Amino acid sequence: MEACTNPFGCVLFKRLLLKLSYSVICYSMTTLHEIESAIESLAREEVLELKEWLQAKLNAEWDAQLENDVKEGKLSVVAEQAVAEYRVGKAKDFPPDEE
Repeated sequence: MEACTNPFGCVLFKRLLLKLSYSVICYSMTTLHEIESAIESLAREEVLELKEWLQAKLNAEWDAQLENDVKEGKLSVVAEQAVAEYRVGKAKDFPPDEE
C-alpha cells in the first residue's frame, strides 16, 4: 500500500471525516482526545493506512529538518570531528563486525 501524502485526497481521511461529520457538525476536532476517539472508530485497514500516512509525514519533516540543518551549517562541527577521528584511525565499522 502506497502512503498518502495529501491527507485530503486519502480515502482514509474522507471516510474518517464522513464518520465524524454527524457528530462534529458544530465544532471541529481540536483535542488529541477527540482525534484518538475518531481513530478508535476506524477499521484496522484504515488505522494501518493512517499509520503509513503519519510515518510518511514524519519522515518528510525529518528530511526537511536535516536538510535545513545542513544548509545552516549546524552539522559542520560534527562532520569535521568525524573526519578528524577517521584520519587518526579512530573510526570503527558500523555496524560492528560480529565475532
